[in-house]
Amino acid sequence: MNILQQTAPDASPVISLLLPTKDRHEMLVRMLASMEKAAGRIPWEARVLYAGEDVAQKAAALRQRFPQVQVYDQEEHFSPGRPSWPSMMQFLLRQTDAPWFMYASDDIVFAPDAVLLALKALQDRQGLAAGVAMGYRNVHAAQPEWEQYGVDLTLGDQVLVNYGLLSTPLVKSLGGFSDAYRFYCADGDICLRILQAGYEIVACPEAHVLHDNVLDVSKQNNNNLAEQDIAAYRAAWTGSYYDVQRVKRLFAADADSEPLMPRGRALAPEQQTDGSLLIPAESDALWALHQAGLYRAGTPLRLHLGCGETHLEGYVNIDYPQDRHAVMRTKADICAEIKQLRFPDNSVDEIRLHHVFEHFNRVEALGLLVRWHRWLRTGGVLHIETPDLEGSARTVLSDVPLKEKTAAVRHLAGDQTETWAYHIDHWFPQRFQTTLSHLGYGELRITADRWKKPPYLANVTAVAVKQADIPLEKLLQAADELLWLSTVAPAEIPTYEVWKKQLREFMAYRPVHPAAGQPAQQQTAGTVLPPLCAAPLKDIHDFNQRGRDRWMAAKAAAVPDGARVLDVGAGTCPYRPLFSHCRYVAHDFKEYQGEKLGGGTDYGDIDLVGDITAIPAPDASFDVVLCTEVLEHVPDPAAALREMVRLLRPGGRLLLTAPLGSGLHQEPFHYYGGFTRHFYEKFLPPLGIRITELRPNGGFFRHLAQECARVSWLLDKKPEFADGRAEELRAFFGEMLPRYLAGMDDRYMLEDFTVGYFVEGVKA
Repeated sequence: MNILQQTAPDASPVISLLLPTKDRHEMLVRMLASMEKAAGRIPWEARVLYAGEDVAQKAAALRQRFPQVQVYDQEEHFSPGRPSWPSMMQFLLRQTDAPWFMYASDDIVFAPDAVLLALKALQDRQGLAAGVAMGYRNVHAAQPEWEQYGVDLTLGDQVLVNYGLLSTPLVKSLGGFSDAYRFYCADGDICLRILQAGYEIVACPEAHVLHDNVLDVSKQNNNNLAEQDIAAYRAAWTGSYYDVQRVKRLFAADADSEPLMPRGRALAPEQQTDGSLLIPAESDALWALHQAGLYRAGTPLRLHLGCGETHLEGYVNIDYPQDRHAVMRTKADICAEIKQLRFPDNSVDEIRLHHVFEHFNRVEALGLLVRWHRWLRTGGVLHIETPDLEGSARTVLSDVPLKEKTAAVRHLAGDQTETWAYHIDHWFPQRFQTTLSHLGYGELRITADRWKKPPYLANVTAVAVKQADIPLEKLLQAADELLWLSTVAPAEIPTYEVWKKQLREFMAYRPVHPAAGQPAQQQTAGTVLPPLCAAPLKDIHDFNQRGRDRWMAAKAAAVPDGARVLDVGAGTCPYRPLFSHCRYVAHDFKEYQGEKLGGGTDYGDIDLVGDITAIPAPDASFDVVLCTEVLEHVPDPAAALREMVRLLRPGGRLLLTAPLGSGLHQEPFHYYGGFTRHFYEKFLPPLGIRITELRPNGGFFRHLAQECARVSWLLDKKPEFADGRAEELRAFFGEMLPRYLAGMDDRYMLEDFTVGYFVEGVKA
């Protein structure tokens, strides 16, 4: 039934407001009056848990004005004292049978038609959505973001219902509100449980709720519980949804815009001339499957991509339309272009491909692995089978007849009967192992097999599990590092930069390669300068630190839970949060008393104090050792490397960064200007370290952009240097030149003057 149709006033309520009141009668009446205009003719009720004096008298007054209000005296149903928010909500939830409910408060005011807009958002996703978040703003906003109407995002950047509607029967079936919390985070907990049950929560920021957030004594007492509740919430959910340090907000203006992995639109499948159904390129694929009757919310979703002539029961089998196949008679349930599919995050239980993955180039393959990681639920399975390059090579190099050798080559190259039927990239066990583990997949099972009879075809199968939710930016950083493995020499840095740009184009569902005859970027007549870098100015000025932070974040994301991690020369311990899932140990000599990273003079929580060449810890006691921007402050850096390798277990990872050229800092403990790539190549291999990554952090032009910015900063400190032209010079050195030079670095990367190197090695 359409819940938005005009309904008789005496019909059963569609919505129930669950409302513990703080004995603010006038505010409560104001809120209920606004609900009348917000819901129109939609029948609703309110169930109020009243605490305070003269409850019976106030209840009678409420019911006279609002007959649909039911009041419960808190003293009759709870022990003395302030009950927890979840216990009050659980009590009120038991009282209602309305299909939708809202946990409300007496200090909100609904905008006219706000509830109708929220119900329409649910109606538009009927069958998939079990909740809708309405846009709210605070009258007393501590930060600018809360001065405008928006929807909060919780862990994993998932939609959080502060004010909105949730499915009553579903929430009851999930056990209602958790008693693990006292006041905070129980709302986020129920939202994430709804998502894990296989249902959506949609955002409707245009449905406005004004929060007149008066901070009374009761609220202040509840604030004191925040730290405990937030810790419990993170402990329960950061294994499934990545942590966020600050709540993000979604506003009506940007609800449908995502620069990377843009959301799909609610488009129904299109019927083809042969009767098959096609998922439109810009469609939300989950919605299209639901409309086609191939998916029901709350049930497992298993995708068989590129199914060909194999129809797997229990899977949604997807392939190109039949007219794209010259030979095969496909048995697809629905057709689509695999590279254009858009599924919501954490919505898929399994993704399976057999002899499909090799059709994607290196950029597309990594982009798809990143997408699939986002689509899969935590614990979801990825299953890929491709020809095995190594096994096929053994066949070609063996003494089998030429017929079997050419069959092995054809197995690697594809049947080539269609433009898409070429195998573009090649996979083998070690490549799968490295790629999948670096992108955060775990429980890897890599198997290689070869036919026992002619033509002795060799295949490799990789099965992996999504271990935890990882932010998109970290996955992209990991993909960038994997792309670097495909370079053959430092001279290919311009090629590497092109791959990185192509990856981001692919993630935004734009062509990696422009159509024939269409240049990638139009150059206007008379253009002299290369394109200016459009990145945020702070990213250009501080690219050194930010690039290092991103690199370390990606490395940390690939470290297994519980691993033993030593941060050598940790200082202020900026990377401790990145390794919160590990047993992190910080070391420093703690003798420098000047300004440190972040601008302060204090050290972080240092666990081991001592000289870097004599760290008080046993041999082979750590799985990962990291040392960032420290070696230039050590009198004997080679001895420091020996000590780090001593502490690293066999197979453990060493992560190093140090400048190549830097100005004086942290004096008098600054002994070296920097370290070339040849330093690492000279000293690490004899210590038993196999270098797996040695990558420059930017080139000459980006380094020069940083130094131009330094001129601008110097003018702020020494205005007399500006000779009366401070504003003009700041603009020239602070923005124009940095943007110009950073754009040049993107096109013409010269390693000779890089600011430093990112180094990863594995102990033999």
